[in-house]
Amino acid sequence: MLGRASTVDRFVLDPSLDPSLAALAERVLPVCAAYSAVASFTDGRAGFARGAVRQALCGAIREMVKQYLVMVAQLETQFRRGNLSIQKMLLYIQPCIRTMELLSEVTTDIHAGQLIGGAVLSYLHEKTISSIGDVKAQELTLHLAQAAAAPYFATLEQWIYKGVVDDPLGEFMVVENKAITKEQVNENVNDKYWEVRYTVMPERTPSFLSRLAD
Repeated sequence: MLGRASTVDRFVLDPSLDPSLAALAERVLPVCAAYSAVASFTDGRAGFARGAVRQALCGAIREMVKQYLVMVAQLETQFRRGNLSIQKMLLYIQPCIRTMELLSEVTTDIHAGQLIGGAVLSYLHEKTISSIGDVKAQELTLHLAQAAAAPYFATLEQWIYKGVVDDPLGEFMVVENKAITKEQVNENVNDKYWEVRYTVMPERTPSFLSRLAD
């Protein structure tokens, strides 16, 4: 039975279900809930208005979820043929349980914190560092961090080499005040211009770049 809880599906077992069958089904439900949370994040809640970093992150997550969806399609085929039991289903989903749990945790945290841009990268970086000892978790968060960082570093490259801030959605660590021109700066025009026109925003600076921000 399904109940809509905010943007994520909540799964509840029919109370009349046989207790032994219910115990097996309970072991399947966390995967369903995790997938629901991940799908909610990637299917629009992180749309273009949330920025290029979130979009890149969603793209990487969708690629990882494809394997899960292939498995679901295979299970559905077996079910239609009458060859699928809950015991078999549990066996088949074992390899993807941890992955879906991790993806659900990451997407839920980012959505709850309304993180964008550099804040997303800081979260993924810190998540990777804190996952030392958990190889699967560290590999997953590192992969997501690398994918999500691509558009941010493209903006950083434009800034470093061309002095251009291409940041229409307010994700980048440098904010440009276009109202300030060189003509308005009277003394030490070169240094003063850069200091007044451009500002470093700590909350948009990825934690791994904080020492280099200034």
